[in-house]
Amino acid sequence: MATLTPITVASGEPQIFECTPRNHCIPSITVWCGFIGSFITGPLLFETQCPVNGWKMVTVNAQRYLMLLREKVVSCLREKAPLSTVTFIQDGATSHTANPVKEFLIQKFGEENNL
Repeated sequence: MATLTPITVASGEPQIFECTPRNHCIPSITVWCGFIGSFITGPLLFETQCPVNGWKMVTVNAQRYLMLLREKVVSCLREKAPLSTVTFIQDGATSHTANPVKEFLIQKFGEENNL
């Protein structure tokens, strides 16, 4: 059963997104998105280049998450605000709590701004 979730984006206009249970037989994508002030940072896709048929979506693990943070997220956030003013909040997903990820986030945002 699908649920409809209203989300207000930077334009201020609510948009409705349909959330459905995941069917593992259907191709899917994994997306990271961040919010800072009234701006949305992203969406950033978890993907890798495949020599045979172009880009391929991949699942999130600590190594891929850390690479996304290093290569994309920090620079996107720097465009919006000084990192010292950003509080980086994430859930307790395994890829978020890996030691290399935690160390990187503390280095970039400080221990007090990393939740």
